[in-house]
Amino acid sequence: MRTTVSLLVALCIPGGLQAQTSSVTGPEMQISPEIARLLLASMASDLRNLVTAREEYFSNNNRCGRTLSRTDRAQVFIVPSPGVTLTLTYVTTTTWAGRANHAWLPGISCVSAVGGVAPSRIPGTRSQGLTPREEGNPICDQP
Repeated sequence: MRTTVSLLVALCIPGGLQAQTSSVTGPEMQISPEIARLLLASMASDLRNLVTAREEYFSNNNRCGRTLSRTDRAQVFIVPSPGVTLTLTYVTTTTWAGRANHAWLPGISCVSAVGGVAPSRIPGTRSQGLTPREEGNPICDQP
């Protein structure tokens, strides 16, 4: 009985065999005006929900929370809508300002501020530089 053993030898030659990567991105996603309005509404709604979440945190901890979390209830607990990112841009013991972005609306945002946020700390929307006119009432770029 004959047994055949195959031995595979791999040679690594510096600069000879290199891993190559390649990627391609599809065209920009086209969002209808109706869908864009719905996404903006969800961003604004999430900022209003953030007002409530921060008030609840303050009521339970007697201080403003500085960290947002969708899993840790020891932090400011909030679960944004799918695709929405909420960011606190400024926080003190009694005031805060924040921004909402959506993955499908690059360059467009909503902003909100609560408390006596100094004018220099109030964020503007990314596209049109709009600032909130009323405390806790978000304002959004218009696509």
